[in-house]
Amino acid sequence: MGWGEWVRNTRQKTIRRNKKSTRRLSRKNKLFSTKITMPSNERNNNVRIKNPGIGGDSNLLNTLRGKK
Repeated sequence: MGWGEWVRNTRQKTIRRNKKSTRRLSRKNKLFSTKITMPSNERNNNVRIKNPGIGGDSNLLNTLRGKK
């Protein structure tokens, strides 16, 4: 096994490891950060209408936003 082969293998390992962690993070972000970090209610409403699948039901979203 030459030097180049070793480098390639180790890179692949690290990439795989990183990919896993980022995937977990992105799933969490889909649920929470997209909705709550947006300041204006209009933008929140637009996001909810455009992709209903991402944030779950709107009741949960409204309670998190503090709006009945």
